Amino acid sequence: MIKNFHSDSLSDTDVIAGEILSEFPARIYALIGDLGSGKTTLAKSLLYRAGVKDEVTSPTFIIFKKYPVGDRIYLHMDCYRLESLEELKPLHFKKELADPKNICIIEWADKIEEILPKDRVEIRCTPGPHPDSRIFTVIQLP
Repeated sequence: MIKNFHSDSLSDTDVIAGEILSEFPARIYALIGDLGSGKTTLAKSLLYRAGVKDEVTSPTFIIFKKYPVGDRIYLHMDCYRLESLEELKPLHFKKELADPKNICIIEWADKIEEILPKDRVEIRCTPGPHPDSRIFTVIQLP
């Protein structure tokens, strides 16, 4: 299944995040797009809509952060700075990825695509026709 969402504002993106979580339930949300395409904003909205109460900040320099929500752990990962998959070994990321209690929201997921499970939701983020607009193409992979 593929669906396009169009956002013209932060509040639109927040509503879209709720719709994505409802329409595309998954353990892995792989966000892909260029700088400034809305990945971090969407990731934050996904986390807040999932029930995260803590302040969500970008994990660019620490690679990933964990947020507990009920009996689940939400991992927010940012692969922008990764130069190789070897950098993930000391973080035990494959173990985190395999844990069925974890829900992963991964920015720059294309940098680690080879270790991601096939069963995931890809979200392609692109700028829209106006400076504040974004298009999110959501693809449920088998």
